[in-house]
Amino acid sequence: MRWAGTLLLVAALISNASGASSGYTLSAWNDLGMHCVDGEDYSVMSILPPYNNLHAQLVNKNTNTQVTSGVTLTYESVADLTGSINTSSAGKTNFWSYVSSLFGARPADNIGLNLSGNPGNPAASRTPAPMTFNAALGWYEAEGIPMTPYDDTGAKNFYPMVKVVAKDGSGNELASALTVLPVSDEMTCVACHASRSSGTAAELAAQPPSSGWANDPDPQKDWKKNILRIHDDRQRNNPAFTAALAAKGLDPAGLAATAAAGKPILCAGCHADNALGIAPLTVTTPSGPVIVSSLTSALHNNHSQVVDPAQNLKLDDITNRSSCYLCHPGSVTKCLRGAMGNAVDASGNALMGCQSCHGLMKDVGASTRAGWLQQPNCQACHYDGNRATSAIDPATGKLRVVGDTRFATTPNVPASGYSLFRFSTGHGNLQCEACHGATHAEYPSSHENDNVLSVSLQGYRGTVKECSACHTTVPNTTNGGPHGMHTTTQDWLKGHRNAAKNNRTGCAYCHGADYKGTYLSEVRQAKSFSANGTVNFVPGQRVGCYDCHNGPSGSGNRGTLPPNMNPAYVGAAGTALLQADQAIVTWLAAPPPAPPTPGFYTNQFALTGSWYNSTTSGQGLVIEVYPNLGGTGIGVLAGGWFTFDTLGNARWYTVQGQMPSTDASSYALTIYNTTGGNFNAAPIATAVPQGTATLTFYDCSHASLTYQFNDGRSGTISQERISVPTNCTSTAQPVNGPALPTTYTDALHSGAWYDPQTSGQGLFFDIIPAQSTVFAAWFTYAPQQQGQKGTASQRWLTIQGIYTPGNLAVKQAPIYAVTGGLFNTPTQTTTLQVGTADITFTSCTTMTLTYTFTAGEYKGLTGTISEQPVGPVTHCLGPSGQ
Repeated sequence: MRWAGTLLLVAALISNASGASSGYTLSAWNDLGMHCVDGEDYSVMSILPPYNNLHAQLVNKNTNTQVTSGVTLTYESVADLTGSINTSSAGKTNFWSYVSSLFGARPADNIGLNLSGNPGNPAASRTPAPMTFNAALGWYEAEGIPMTPYDDTGAKNFYPMVKVVAKDGSGNELASALTVLPVSDEMTCVACHASRSSGTAAELAAQPPSSGWANDPDPQKDWKKNILRIHDDRQRNNPAFTAALAAKGLDPAGLAATAAAGKPILCAGCHADNALGIAPLTVTTPSGPVIVSSLTSALHNNHSQVVDPAQNLKLDDITNRSSCYLCHPGSVTKCLRGAMGNAVDASGNALMGCQSCHGLMKDVGASTRAGWLQQPNCQACHYDGNRATSAIDPATGKLRVVGDTRFATTPNVPASGYSLFRFSTGHGNLQCEACHGATHAEYPSSHENDNVLSVSLQGYRGTVKECSACHTTVPNTTNGGPHGMHTTTQDWLKGHRNAAKNNRTGCAYCHGADYKGTYLSEVRQAKSFSANGTVNFVPGQRVGCYDCHNGPSGSGNRGTLPPNMNPAYVGAAGTALLQADQAIVTWLAAPPPAPPTPGFYTNQFALTGSWYNSTTSGQGLVIEVYPNLGGTGIGVLAGGWFTFDTLGNARWYTVQGQMPSTDASSYALTIYNTTGGNFNAAPIATAVPQGTATLTFYDCSHASLTYQFNDGRSGTISQERISVPTNCTSTAQPVNGPALPTTYTDALHSGAWYDPQTSGQGLFFDIIPAQSTVFAAWFTYAPQQQGQKGTASQRWLTIQGIYTPGNLAVKQAPIYAVTGGLFNTPTQTTTLQVGTADITFTSCTTMTLTYTFTAGEYKGLTGTISEQPVGPVTHCLGPSGQ
């Protein structure tokens, strides 16, 4: 069978869609302990988009300098300590269906926003993606990485792992680092604003909207709809609200009506948010100009007097993190997981909560506070040798102000008057987070994925403080180390007498007023020194003057006093800590898992869908597999390859072929070029062979395409599945394959559709029930009146929209046109909405597409196309079994 109908590519594809060398050390980190996303659904409202950040710094250990040029840094997905891996975000959320409406931009699926104005970065995948050097901040970065907390199996993983690799100009690996891109969907208002008719008195205290609870069967949409209704209720008579609706072009009836009409609400659209770089909104009212409150002020101030339904206390009266975890990612994610968050007293109770640094909820919501900029600093707790458990000065109720700057954040970063840990630098101009870990996840962390970086650099979890981590030859210095500290080598031990005699006060800062050691002089790995014999230190021992001699007062007993130990490293708990570190060391030393090998079951319709390479987002492959069409156990694959030529013109090819045998996982394909058509008009176009290809599947989400064109182009492109596989199995199956259950009726309409009267152009659908999303790609030609011939007449468009499960009818779905790509080359493409489409599937064999073009070369064209499947539909379970 030679496939004649034209396939389409999903919209996702076409929009801007420890060291390897002993001479270098690479550190990589996320700027915040947790990035929040709105989860799977953005159709109602959005607080935050998928937007993660990755920073890295490379040190030449021989010259003791940072490397800022002549190298390339990339990031890629890797399996973490549990084997979980996250190689894509598209298909795991409907964010890309609504990003244009929310943010006025349309990056390709798996490509993120970049609010700094630069091109977006891709979600981490198996294909390395580049990082860029930020000269102003002195780090390599990738901003706006669109990560989601769902791994490739669909399981939750709030801490997906990535590998950062540094290479020289010749492609030689210099160093690598493993870190996490934390992301949570647990930022929710469901505790109080879910639709309910029963519950405890506290749970029922939240008043329903005047129009009643939304009672949406989708729990992710339900509370959001209720939020919008309640917002409308409270602000309906506020002139500033009416003015804001008009200023933003929203429905005068309110936010709920706007969302119901298909335009989701961006909270920061009206409420300023420094996290998104959105400035305050000023509106004009009869009483004069009004500045709409910032998002952080509106949320925290208005909720400070709300009663927690679990504890029956006002949120502002609760002094532990449970009040914050009602809305912030806590009860499951536990984002406050660093050294401070894990500090406990002798009974195991947490010593620090969110309020310990940020104050009460009313303080966070103060209208005078600049959210995301006025934050606690390190010196408020770490000063004069102290390690306080609250940054709040009880005398003033404000952040403690101290004179000791040894552990102080850098002043005036990122702007004058502010001093943020995540922008501060220290020893060797390294970022503080390069050695201490990210905010809220300071080493050591309660989540093991966080600890991998510090263990890889120095052999144990915790602040990176071993000089050998960055120095091949450790300098001998009295106060030139991090925070003005001395080195801890044998050479220092031999020569420290004079320094100790002349500056006992300085020694006491870390070794304590009694010189018997404090947490600042603690060792975390076994060490031995020569000092009138061999002196051994064990992990957790706090080094003091009495460990080697009689001490400054002469009252010691030449090292025979009991060692001053950190209780965490004593007994069974200490043994468990050391074993956990060793487990990471062993894991790091193990060979990396082998790449997926061919051989899994490919004779299944579930491979039908959209595939691409993230480095060339904006082009890709779409396929349909017809099980057993080539004979028992032999599937036939037909597909469309969406790409560009070397000048940036749209080009598409079709491919078709069979599995070579029942045991193979590769399809041998012929590449066809189809020309001679006109947009939705005769004549029927003719497909001509242009080369050969092999498409090899490794599992349900990973493949590779090896191609050889008659014009000499050849190569291999790694492919990733964009959408979540539906009913796909990697397990060996009987030759007739797995049964296709009726629960996947919607997905089974995926594949190639065309009009026999205009064969050579058509549609390819990718229908994803998990997100109620329809992606469609439209392979077609220029309008007939242009008179274009050959490949120059080829055009492609994409459509995407949301449908109601069981009712495959999509109304007013945007139609997009994309330009700017180059064949198999990373480039920034441009996406423009050029019209809308209504799509209705009436059975397994009938579908209509009604289109209206409002821009571009098709502007003014309208019409309806009746479509039918290109191939057999024996797998389809349509209405009434059609």
